[in-house]
Amino acid sequence: MDEAVETVVTSSRGAVGIIELNDPARLNPTDARTTLAEVNEALLSFGRDRVTRAVVISGRGRAFSAGANLGEKRPARYPQDDQDTEAMRLAYGYAYGQVWETLHNFRKPLIGAVNGYCLGGGWELAQSCDLLVAGESAIFGSFEMRVGQAPFAGGAVYLTRTVGKHRAMDMILNSRRIPASEALTLGLVNEIVPDAKSLDRAVEIGQELAAKPPVAVAFARHLVRKALAVSEFYDLERSYGYYLQTMEDSALAREAAAHRTQEPPPYSGR
Repeated sequence: MDEAVETVVTSSRGAVGIIELNDPARLNPTDARTTLAEVNEALLSFGRDRVTRAVVISGRGRAFSAGANLGEKRPARYPQDDQDTEAMRLAYGYAYGQVWETLHNFRKPLIGAVNGYCLGGGWELAQSCDLLVAGESAIFGSFEMRVGQAPFAGGAVYLTRTVGKHRAMDMILNSRRIPASEALTLGLVNEIVPDAKSLDRAVEIGQELAAKPPVAVAFARHLVRKALAVSEFYDLERSYGYYLQTMEDSALAREAAAHRTQEPPPYSGR
């Protein structure tokens, strides 16, 4: 099925569903009101579809996703998302549903195909995948501290349990850029391929997984995800995130970041 849905495009290759972030001019921002709403709808649709046995998430253009939208906001998919207060969102969730909960509870294999920048919320979206294929150009990084925020969707838990306390602190507090080669060494991606082949390779992996007994795959994934428990502190993360949005210094940091160029700073070699 080929379907253009606002900032997301979905398609299928056999038993593999594909979700592509489709706002390349703005480096595919993870705007909860638009892009993530569409990702959530696509995941729910593929989750219901018995033909689909694996799903690939990718981004078109020069970035998988450079993180939060700091520029002009587009109309929300659901008007309620522009009307609710932070407290209401904390209590009831967004109108479109909690995409991060959908990701963490998704019952089919998720494979990420990452080219270019994969920052902030974009990196947390990639982290939600079971397997990650990185193009040679991929650069990962936590961007939240630069806009006066803390990781909002499991990033702090995932990084701490994956690379350890001290590396996680460095990555989060210093918003350190991590090239694909280092990400592979640290176990943050599964393999590196030429940029032009990342999506095809991710689909190939999805097809391999789709050929395996689906119930056994679902149970194995569930056990691994339970062991990692990335979403253990999700409510606390959301509370911190909404609270920080009310802080003046966070607002100033976000405003300063919004006035910089859209292009994220290049990898510094640290």
